Amino acid sequence: MGQSFKAFPSMVLEPTHCPSCDGIDVIQHGKTAAGKQRYRCQNSACKRSTFIQDYS
Repeated sequence: MGQSFKAFPSMVLEPTHCPSCDGIDVIQHGKTAAGKQRYRCQNSACKRSTFIQDYS
């Protein structure tokens, strides 16, 4: 009864899109030697299996 809760700011999570099929069925798939996040598209019809979101 007199408990107070701290309000947390809302977070907006944007899904990662596959650059080949534009699907959002994407999971993290390790990191490159340079430390960039690698992703894997789980869409079986997609021609590209892994990608890096920011190549720069």
